[in-house]
Amino acid sequence: MAMRHFVWQRARRPEDIVESTRWVFGTLALTTLLITLPALLPIAKVNGTMLFVGLVSSVVLTLSWGAGYLRRSSPWWMDVVDSAAILAFALACPDPLVSVGLAIPALWFRSLYGSAGRGLLRAGVYSGAIIASVFLWADIPGHQGQVGVEALGGVIPAMFLTAVAGTQLAGGLRAREQAAERDAVHMTVGSELLSVTDAVEIRRIGWKAMAEICRATPGLRVLKVLTKGAELCVDGAAGGFVSIPSTLPAGLLSSLGGNDGHRPEAVKGHAELDAAAGTSCAWTCLSFPSEHPQHGSAWFLLGAPRKVSPEAVVAVGTLANQVTLALRNAVVHARLTELAEADALTGLANRALFNVALSAALDDRSTGGHVSVLFVDLDDFKTVNDLFGHQAGDDLLRVVAARLRQAIRPGDLCARLGGDEFAVLLHDTADVATEVARRIVSAVGVGVPVDGGIARVGASVGVATATAETDLEQLLHRADMAMYAAKARGKAQAQVFEPGLLAGPPGPQHAGDVVIPFA
Repeated sequence: MAMRHFVWQRARRPEDIVESTRWVFGTLALTTLLITLPALLPIAKVNGTMLFVGLVSSVVLTLSWGAGYLRRSSPWWMDVVDSAAILAFALACPDPLVSVGLAIPALWFRSLYGSAGRGLLRAGVYSGAIIASVFLWADIPGHQGQVGVEALGGVIPAMFLTAVAGTQLAGGLRAREQAAERDAVHMTVGSELLSVTDAVEIRRIGWKAMAEICRATPGLRVLKVLTKGAELCVDGAAGGFVSIPSTLPAGLLSSLGGNDGHRPEAVKGHAELDAAAGTSCAWTCLSFPSEHPQHGSAWFLLGAPRKVSPEAVVAVGTLANQVTLALRNAVVHARLTELAEADALTGLANRALFNVALSAALDDRSTGGHVSVLFVDLDDFKTVNDLFGHQAGDDLLRVVAARLRQAIRPGDLCARLGGDEFAVLLHDTADVATEVARRIVSAVGVGVPVDGGIARVGASVGVATATAETDLEQLLHRADMAMYAAKARGKAQAQVFEPGLLAGPPGPQHAGDVVIPFA
């Protein structure tokens, strides 16, 4: 059943231009064979055996052509089978030159498979069958008279001209098909890269597309190399390589035009590259400088058995440009994301990112983990700005940010909300929130050298832990109230939220700021 479906699908005219042309030429050959069959009738009256031979040869040709079309290939033995069947058909006809009508469409059909040299060889085999039929025809019982051999003077050249024209047509169709496949790769990879900002994923998509370009360009091989001292480090490969070396001599770039970035004609004779490819190839290179600041630090080495086609060079270069643009966009996106989510002065998360993370943590409380928030406000920070200047204040905030990072646990989030206010988001906290708050108070209280003295600030920390009914606004408000309570009770301490604080939270206290300058 599956085979019947496959045959039926292949019997329909394909939309692809190369396969559609093969279908047309195959149909032409079979139709010509069908039209020529009546030529066997005269021999039936005098030699039934030759009629049988002619019918069998017709069946053989039909099966051979059909098998070639279904296989999308024409191995050499099919040419031998065709020539033998053409010879038998010619001997069964009242005129052997009738077989020329079969040989010509067969040449057109078979020319879409194989190389130009193979096409000329096929024309020679078919011509040999026709020539043999002319000389053997008179020896077949039932045939009378002689065949004029002078007709072969026009038939044989026509056979070879047909083979040449057919292979040229086939080459043009294959080139057009390959170009369409490469264009499709570029369109697909372009749409895929539009939504990707991760550099690793961009390179994965790029190498997948490079492999598809190599498949669409038979024989093409691509190596990506990075310059590293006197060696080239191989950073990736696509195409048919027997083995992929880890390094190559840096001198390869000189012979391939890699020193100045100009591409010469593809050159041969690179033993290391040929050994990797498993065959002798022509090689050339393209620069790919987007990976590193220095131009020419990354290169694509392109190889192919006879020559590296200009179309292949353009295809690889276009893909390299697409990947380059995507990598640059990824860098810009990462930078914009960093600016959008990070505090420019301290590098901590900003208020927006903190709120998003806290909202997500509260939504995930179904797992049973506790969520706590610590509000940290620096004591005596205004005095630092007044005595030492705002630059010293900024330096102090950077030091405090670093100390906060060290005081919290891996996986916790620390943010600067603005000014001298910070916040910490703790996940899965049952009884560690107060311990983290104490570490913060202790770390921030250590003096910080500034221009002209040592600044000492304290940290008033409010601690609030979410319950099952606590929403984001309530949790933030409770941490804020606890922080104000810590300030009201003497500063430089941690205060855990208690319901009683809601009765009358004390306001922020700023009296008694202490700064100890250099003596």
